[in-house]
Amino acid sequence: MAVIDDFKTRFPEFDTGDVDTYLPPLVDVWQYYWGGEYTGAGVEIVLNLLAHLLTQQLLDNSSGSGTPLKAETSKHVGSVSVGYAVASPSNNRDEWLKSTSYGQRYLWLVKHHHGGVFV
Repeated sequence: MAVIDDFKTRFPEFDTGDVDTYLPPLVDVWQYYWGGEYTGAGVEIVLNLLAHLLTQQLLDNSSGSGTPLKAETSKHVGSVSVGYAVASPSNNRDEWLKSTSYGQRYLWLVKHHHGGVFV
C-alpha cells in the first residue's frame, strides 16, 4: 500500500511491526475523519491523522483502558505546583485530536488548507 510506505518514510519513529500490524485497518477509515483526497497537501494531512490514530491505538493497547488522553491543566512535582489554562476545544473531536502532537498538526493543517487563489 502506498499510504503505508509513505507513512513509514514520513514517521520513522514508529516501530515497523506496529505499523504493519495496526495501520492497515486505519488506512481504510481516514476518509471518515477528513473528506479530502490523498494528493498534494492532503498527503501530509492524512499521514498526520494516521499517526494520531496509530498513537491512540498503541496507547489503548498498552493501557488497556481505552480512555482518551486529556490535556493537563496543572502539574505537581514535590512541593512545586504549576497551573495553566488550556483553550476550550470547540468539540470533543478537537479535544481528542489535541491529545497528540500528530493530531495537533492535523488540526493545524486542515485549518490552513485552502485551495489556490485565482484572480
